[in-house]
Formats: sequence, structure tokens, C-alpha cells
Amino acid sequence: MKVSQSSPELSSNVVMFFGRRRPSILFLTRHRFGLLTLLGILVCMSPPRGWTQSEFASLQGKVLNDQGQPIEGATLTLKDLSRGGETTFVTDKNGVFYRRTLRASEYELTISKAGFQSFRDRLRFGVGEEKRQDFRLGPASSPAEGAFQRGVDAFKRGDHAGAAQAFEEVVRLSPDSAEGHTNLGLAYLQLSRIEDAIEALEEASRLAPDAFATGVPLAAAYARANQVEKAIGAFENALTKPHEPSDPIAVEARLGLGSLYFATGNVKNAIDTYQKVLEVSPSSAEALLGLGKCLFNSGELERARQYLEDVVSAAPDSSQAKEASRFLEQLKELEKKPF
Repeated sequence: MKVSQSSPELSSNVVMFFGRRRPSILFLTRHRFGLLTLLGILVCMSPPRGWTQSEFASLQGKVLNDQGQPIEGATLTLKDLSRGGETTFVTDKNGVFYRRTLRASEYELTISKAGFQSFRDRLRFGVGEEKRQDFRLGPASSPAEGAFQRGVDAFKRGDHAGAAQAFEEVVRLSPDSAEGHTNLGLAYLQLSRIEDAIEALEEASRLAPDAFATGVPLAAAYARANQVEKAIGAFENALTKPHEPSDPIAVEARLGLGSLYFATGNVKNAIDTYQKVLEVSPSSAEALLGLGKCLFNSGELERARQYLEDVVSAAPDSSQAKEASRFLEQLKELEKKPF
């Protein structure tokens, strides 16, 4: 699924809207009363008593689309956050806007136009400041894109149930979205809905068989379901897909694969896998511990000691350091026994 370029940055793996406001009073005066326009403008532009024109700030610029073309008729609203009043104005055929007689204050700016995503920001004006600024509006999100963004936002809040609900809507609206199915599977994993996660992630892998980012979560789901052989196969398959070895997802995949190799007695492959992690992450406590345990079980006790001591040095307060310390204690006990 293509995510709008104007949306906030999304993870390539996994891992925002407002209504119209009424026209300004000044616009209605010009439209309905014709010759009274000049009087209305003069009244509106007359500075409050005690203020001079030089003390007012101004804002001017353009509203453009994501291709840099002007947007005519975009509505800009400035709300004075100190005093509570607001002023509304629109862009001309060239996308240009200009607003004078703004008091020094902090304002909330909203820009809206049908067919485009709304924009909202805060602007602060000093006395007499002339601010020039252009703004860009991206195209309005499709319903699926909106649901996708809601899912991402829910993930960020730690609301995994909300994320699952949003991504369920994504795959309903866009059933061929591999990203939607992947994120839905990840949400299900967080909710311990393992079978549902496997179903969603298998569909993601079917839709994007060559995507590294879809295979790794599927392998993790198989591991959670104690389907060890499937998990090993899925990790091995994912790691054949194009990826950067230093990618954190690749590191986690190799750590998971190494632990599965070790658990099934394939110590040689486990050692090779942990060493690949250390090539890109030399201080990885998980990889150092994994190597230490593999070498300990293989009877290479001096090499095991080196890696286990490295764990304690690299991450002294970690759970890996505590486990490494237990193995080091066992090594001391072995040294006391006569051969």
C-alpha cells in the first residue's frame, strides 16, 4: 500500500484531519453589501487605540501542493492563543496570501482545502515582525492510508488492541497490502494472539515473497508457537532476501536463529550465526553470551570464558551478564575438580 508522502515518517517495515470553517465576516460584508466594503475594511484595519501600524506583525507567503504548484482558495485561520480571537483569509489564484495587523502573540495556524490534508502549526510573532513563509499541503489520505496511520499512532502509544483494530481495517480496505498484513500480525503478536498473527504474516509473505521485512516477523511468530522447524526455515529464508547486515531487524533475526540452532543442538550453525552478529555489532551482549554458551557446551572452556567475561564487561547490569556470571561460576567449579 502506498502511504501518502505528506504523512509523518513511517517505518519501512512496520511499522492526520479537520473540517471547514465559516467564511470570514469581512468576506461576507464584501459579498452582500457591495459599496459598504470600503467602510468595513477601514473599520477592520483601524488599529486599536494606542497602537501604531509599525507595531503590528504580518504574515505572507504561498500555499503549494507537494509538486510546488500554487493552491487557490486554501483557507488559512490564525487563532490568537493569548486573546482567543481568530482571523481567516484565503489564497488567491497564485496561492498567495497576505495578512497584516496581527498583534504580537502566539497563534495557532490551520490551513485547509478540499482534496488536501490539513496543516496545523504554531507561529509566534514579535512586535512589527514581517514573517514570510510558504506551506505545502499533501493530497488527502485514502481511507486505508488514514487507518494505517491510526495503527502506527496506536503502536507508538503502546495501544496494541487499537493498532490491531486499525490494521484490520487496512486489510479490509486494501487486502493486497503486505505492509497492512505485516503490521496486523505484529499487533496480534503483542496481544499474544499467535495463531491470528501467523495467519496475517503468512498472507503478508504470500503478497511480498521477496521482502525481508515480512519474513522475519513470521519466523518470530512460528517461534512463539513452538513451531521450531518452521521458525528456523523462515529465519533462514528471510536472511537470503536483500537486507543490510547492520539493520537492527537483521541483527534480531540472526540472534533468534542462533538461539534456535543452539536449542536444537546445531551448535556449529549457532556459532557461525552469532559470529555474523558480532561482525556488525561487536558489543552485542546476546551474541557474546550465545557464543560463550555454545563454546561451553562444546568443551572449549577457555574460549567460552573469554566471551562470557566480555558479556559482563560490555553490559554489567544486564540479564545476559547475570547468566554469563552463572556460567563463569560453573567454570570455576570445574577447575577445582581433579581430572
